[in-house]
Amino acid sequence: MILTGGVQYFRMITVVLLLTGITGAAPVEEWNRTYNVGRIYDVQETQDEGYILAAGDALVKTDAYGTEQWIRKFNRPELASREFIQVFKIEQSSDGGYILAGSKSFYGDYGAKDVAFVIKTDAYGNEQWSKTFDENIEKFYPVRGEAKSVQQTSDSGYILAESLGLDSSGYVRVIKFYSVGKIEWIKNFEKTCGEGSSVLQTPDGGYLLATCNVYKNNTGNYYNTVDALLIKLDAKGNELWNRTFGENNMIGSIQLTSDGYILAGVTDSYDSYDAWLIKTDLNGDVAWSRTFGETNSDDGFHSVQKTQDGGYILAGYTGADRTSDLIRYNSGDAWLVKVDANGNKQWDIILRGKFLHSARQTRDGGYILVGYDVPLFYGSNVWLVKVSGEPEGAAMPKKTPAFEASLFFITLISVYIKGLWRGK
Repeated sequence: MILTGGVQYFRMITVVLLLTGITGAAPVEEWNRTYNVGRIYDVQETQDEGYILAAGDALVKTDAYGTEQWIRKFNRPELASREFIQVFKIEQSSDGGYILAGSKSFYGDYGAKDVAFVIKTDAYGNEQWSKTFDENIEKFYPVRGEAKSVQQTSDSGYILAESLGLDSSGYVRVIKFYSVGKIEWIKNFEKTCGEGSSVLQTPDGGYLLATCNVYKNNTGNYYNTVDALLIKLDAKGNELWNRTFGENNMIGSIQLTSDGYILAGVTDSYDSYDAWLIKTDLNGDVAWSRTFGETNSDDGFHSVQKTQDGGYILAGYTGADRTSDLIRYNSGDAWLVKVDANGNKQWDIILRGKFLHSARQTRDGGYILVGYDVPLFYGSNVWLVKVSGEPEGAAMPKKTPAFEASLFFITLISVYIKGLWRGK
């Protein structure tokens, strides 16, 4: 019995030693804040090293420690009972102001109508110009219109992707604005996803649209299966090429890299949905593809951002209940994943009972996270969390002479104890 206990104790020490020597240390929390706002979908570090939050119907500006400096709401008090606003995307513009995109829900006698909007503000969140895209309400009723992607372009204008339709049926519009808010051009892309599309400017002055294909069967109904789709556009929005990636997958986020694009989302692995990361060159051809997750567990990524070491930080979920909708996930735990430049996982953090919308690396090498507790109660558990950057070299094991000597020593003791055990 004494020997058995000794073996168990030794095994425990061995595990501790091995974890100390091999496992990379994940970041630790520096501070957290909660706010009396709706769901926070996006965050960006600002020019003054504070943060700007896309939060419900408002913008929230904080200092470097998450302390609220000001808040600007965009709802109309006279329509408070019939109008719901959600800001999805926020970006600071070159003039120090902000460009934001989202969706407005109007509740009338026949149900809800969702329409996309874009708003430009000054540095203090005061509206300078805005546009609501409600001209197609009657074509798609009950309609779902939303804008989850907006970016300032190299000519100081703006590019926006508007998704319009019913669930996964509908079309996407890419809209180019002049800097003063006047529309320069609009391009429609039919038989594409009715929600969740994004667009970014490419180095050649053109654009890349990330969306998905949808298909109709012989009766004219849409299949549940969708294919992730990239469409390359020239500077005027004309299609140059397109690429699809497998079956039954969706792109949740896309970023430009030095030699192509990085895409993150979710893919169907037959027994469950897996988190999905794919790297392409500038022509949309696949360089590599990675999946993450456990068997019989639905996992996915909401966002991907480049990190200072050439890798990527991914925000998503893990352990969700299987659902037929690839992007309307309401269960599971928040999941923060760090990978290297080739998509190999370096570390991850699971936040039980949380929902993580977005994660970005900060100038100091740490990470800023936004999300909420599950279930969500308005204003009670919407949070912003700052975590430290990982220690230098922590993500990869270092085989130092001392470490290798310790492994050799552990092996000798293990063999000796096994001999004692067999000879008892």
